[in-house]
Order: sequence, then C-alpha cells, then structure tokens
Amino acid sequence: MEYHACLLTFNALSGLFMIKISLIRHAQASFGAANYDQLSSLGKQQASAIGSYLLNCNQAFSQVYHGAMWRQRETAELILENARLDLKMQLDTALNEFDSEQLLTYYIPILANTNDEFQQLINNEKPWHSSATNFEKVFRALIHLWHQDADCPFESWADFKNRVLHFLKRIAKQADVSQGQTESIALVTSGGVIGVILQAILDLTVEKLLDINLMIYNASVTEIYCLPKAPSDTDALSQFRLSSFNNISGLLTANKPQWITRK
Repeated sequence: MEYHACLLTFNALSGLFMIKISLIRHAQASFGAANYDQLSSLGKQQASAIGSYLLNCNQAFSQVYHGAMWRQRETAELILENARLDLKMQLDTALNEFDSEQLLTYYIPILANTNDEFQQLINNEKPWHSSATNFEKVFRALIHLWHQDADCPFESWADFKNRVLHFLKRIAKQADVSQGQTESIALVTSGGVIGVILQAILDLTVEKLLDINLMIYNASVTEIYCLPKAPSDTDALSQFRLSSFNNISGLLTANKPQWITRK
C-alpha cells in the first residue's frame, strides 16, 4: 500500500516538472600546463563522448549556456557538435568559476603564516598540489578562509554564491513553459558553480559542499528540476529539486576507465 501511495505521489509530481536544468561540468582542462583554461586532448574526447551519448539517447536541449572560461565554451561546443544540436550557445559570466588564482595568491600566505602544518606542506620541495591528499587538505582550508572572510579584497564567497543563484532564478523565470512542456536547459560550467547550487537546494554546510565539490567528475551531468512556484512560497529556491548527481553514463558507455577524471 505504501509503495503504491509513493508511486502515485511521484507520478503527480512528475506532471508538475516544467523546467529541467542539466548542470554539466567542463571536460578535463590542462591541469599543470602553462594555460590551465583549455581542454586537454582527453578533455576533448570526454566532451565529444557526452555529445554522442546524448545523440544516442535522443536527448536534446532547448537552450545551452556556458561561462566565459574557454574550457566551458569548448566543452559546450563539442557536446553540441557531437549531439548534432543546432543551437546558438549563450554566454553568461554568472557561470564562471570563482577565481582560483586570486584565492591562491591571497590566502596561501595567510594559511602558511597561521598554521605550522600547512606551512610545511606549502613550503615543501614537492608541490602540495602534486598529492591528491595534500591538495584536498589545502583546498578545504582555502575555501574555509574565503568563506569566513568578510573583508575579501576580490569577489567574496557571498558575492560568488549570489551571482550564481541569481542567474539560476533568472533563467527559471525566463524559461518558456507556455505550452505546458518541460523545457530542457543545459548549463556548461565548473565544479564550484555546481557545488553552490546544490548547497542552496539541499541546504548543505560548507563542509558538506566541499565533500560534493571534490567528487564532481569532468563532463558529468547533474540534473535539477524547477517546479511551478506555489502562491504562498516566498523562497524561489524551494522550487528546485535534485534529480540526479554526477552522472557519467556517457563516459562509462565508452568503456574507457581512463576517461573518468576530476581535473
């Protein structure tokens, strides 16, 4: 009896789904190269594989947005090309990742000066980012410093989060659902952007956000739905529901384990 009640509830909610938003993380960038902001040769294969997978599954988008980073734009181009979708991509800087260079330049010295363990890691002959364990440790500490800094001299954590969520609400409001159809929108962006969207929808702590952020695969697809807003609902974010997280079916079907990365 309980199963059938749940099934009826799910079917009723499914009828309300009006906007599906696919959050696609860019394919592998050129980590360790002089210019990180470009797809590696593997990244190009990943993005192409996702496009081919969408084609084979007969999945399409009505709109595709990407940020100003080249790795985001190139991922979007390759997905559309291989999915054979004739759409004009839309650039919006709200989908840009936070500025990691500013974050490192400003907070690494603070971290090294206030914590002996991090000072040893950062000043070691072997770069801290060459070890996955050390990278995660330093990354978490940097994000916490940034999150707590009310006097951040560049884009603050609050400003970063606000620009992303403002964009999310805006595209949901502008989406064309006049015919009662589910509109499918793709946002090709980065892990930090996807992380703060999920944090807001799921009401996560910063620590839980970092747990999620560090797990997001390159070229993965996370799906959220936006339901019609109830008249009594004052919180626009309560319209959103998480449908799937970190889906890499397009890479798994290629049967190439080396294509599964997080860089």
